[in-house]
Amino acid sequence: MRAFLFSFPCLLSSASSASSAVRGGLLWRSLASLAVTAVVFIGAAATCAAAYPERPVRLVVPVAPGGAVDVVGRMLGQKLSVLLGHNVVIDNRAGANYIKSAGPAINELLAGHIPLMFGPSPVVVPMVQAGRLRPLAFTGLKRSPQLPDLPTADELGIKGYEATGWYGLHGPRGLPKAVVQRLNEAARQFVQMPDTRERFAALNLEPVGSSPEEFARFLREDLQKYARIAKMAGIQPQ
Repeated sequence: MRAFLFSFPCLLSSASSASSAVRGGLLWRSLASLAVTAVVFIGAAATCAAAYPERPVRLVVPVAPGGAVDVVGRMLGQKLSVLLGHNVVIDNRAGANYIKSAGPAINELLAGHIPLMFGPSPVVVPMVQAGRLRPLAFTGLKRSPQLPDLPTADELGIKGYEATGWYGLHGPRGLPKAVVQRLNEAARQFVQMPDTRERFAALNLEPVGSSPEEFARFLREDLQKYARIAKMAGIQPQ
């Protein structure tokens, strides 16, 4: 089951005490990490679709607690519990996406173990606003409403540069169509809720709420895009 929920630009930042510059080569080499997109998985039993769910739903968040995916996953799980009429249990499984998630990575940055990072705006923007991180560039084509004085990478001279992340839902292969539809409808209701949209705006998230078919098409196009970028940058499959 696929349901494209929302997207967000990333923020290139360093520790507030560090002295760093934005360089095209550095941004370019970092594309490999951006190509690994963030996803949330829902584990659902393929039982009688008409009665789904008949028991609690396990929502696997493929990163450690504290990162952007975890924050949004918990928001989603709370609302789905109400919409589906059964508890949605969050199951954090670090390593399903990045070796470390944004939370631990930011701790490494603050401790001075790494010089800079591309971070998801939902986690990084509050740290910047608190003065704990120094922003260098915004990777969307438009400036962040939360950080209007921060230039985009395009404005800094890397013309046409745009790198955005996204979150979505996946389910096991062979999930009944009726179950897919039920979960998709619930997810789309979630992104349309006034309190969800208000929270998303504060986190610089753009709600989408697509159909499974639209999300599948987006995934194919996204993979093709980053495959071309990886080839141009000389990045080899591992």
